[in-house]
Amino acid sequence: MEKQKILLVWGYHRHAWVEIFEKLTDDFDFTYLFYSFPEQEKESFTNCTKIYWSHYRSAQHLLEEVQPRKVVFMSAEAPITMALNWLCKKRGIETITLQHGLFHNLKFYIKLQEDQRETDAKNQMFLSDEAALIKNKIFKHQLLFLLLTTRLVAFGIYKYILKQKNLERRYTNAEALSLNKSKFRITDKYIVYSKGTSIIYIERDGIDKNNLIQIGNPEFQSFVNYASLNQIQEKAYFLLIDQPLSEIKDFNSSGYGISKKQTNEFYLKLNSFALLHNCRLKIKLHPYSYESDFFINHPNIDYIKDTEVKGLVMNSKGIFGFFSSLIIPAIYYKKVVLFEIWKESDFIHFLRKSNLVSIKNYFNFELQENIFQEINKNPNDLENFIKHFTASIDADSTKLLKKELDEST
Repeated sequence: MEKQKILLVWGYHRHAWVEIFEKLTDDFDFTYLFYSFPEQEKESFTNCTKIYWSHYRSAQHLLEEVQPRKVVFMSAEAPITMALNWLCKKRGIETITLQHGLFHNLKFYIKLQEDQRETDAKNQMFLSDEAALIKNKIFKHQLLFLLLTTRLVAFGIYKYILKQKNLERRYTNAEALSLNKSKFRITDKYIVYSKGTSIIYIERDGIDKNNLIQIGNPEFQSFVNYASLNQIQEKAYFLLIDQPLSEIKDFNSSGYGISKKQTNEFYLKLNSFALLHNCRLKIKLHPYSYESDFFINHPNIDYIKDTEVKGLVMNSKGIFGFFSSLIIPAIYYKKVVLFEIWKESDFIHFLRKSNLVSIKNYFNFELQENIFQEINKNPNDLENFIKHFTASIDADSTKLLKKELDEST
């Protein structure tokens, strides 16, 4: 029996993003589309077919060549994805937005982007000549792609872009999107981890909460299976699940208002705590930090990039963190200390109502020697946490996604 062909407009350079699809390659014929040009591709975590925007003249050309049954987007906010989304709907090809990672509310994204904009302006961030050249090539291709898709749609999307650019002179990108809702970027379905972690679709895009399809957190599901296995013991360590606060080279950004000096001082403070307990400090870097080279060197600190994260989390003596999808299973299975930077964080706000974690202010925290021992999780709080952030501990995300992809349009 021939497998359904599904086009994934999806990043395949991060293992966590593709893991759920890789489990379904026996059931579906996936084709990935993410980069405009092959030279942009740095890493790939899939052996599925990969195609590039620049190889197609228009959305019609792309759909005629690929002939997908369904199209899954990370988001359909970019003009080129809006054009593809619109044509798919015209042709009866179902379009789906699938959540990737832990999402926050609109208020938090506005604050993050305000800090990022202010920091970048202060540090005068400029594109390299190579990056500027690629950006120019992408712009030219997208302009032609839109025109050749259909001039009527191109005109509608250009009007949308102009309004968005004007709004972004006064507001952040997230707030501008919420003020510039458009049918071009709304897909047929929204598949989410849980309704509690996908409120951004409601606040920013105007999606009805009842139209959000919950499948649970795929990353959490993999921990459920791992927890019953025998774990390999090694030298004791504490783990920091980090965020790219001081630099994001992928976006030519200097981060969110936290200086590189502050980041290194933060690492050293955690390391002092680890040394006090005769442990190492392992720092699981965010993928956006993989190319950064300003991190402090210390013989007791290990910087971790791509690795088998389940063992890294489960074998740790305790975990430090901020906000990420990896923090969800960490809070359930381990003892966690979270650091608060922004009062607008809905994640921190939710956890303040429970005793599941210890919360410290990033800028002036002190770590008591027995801080992890003092964390006592209440079963009711734990149940509410799981319901809010991953729908159900029993949710089989892979099976539920398969059901949605199998479903006839």
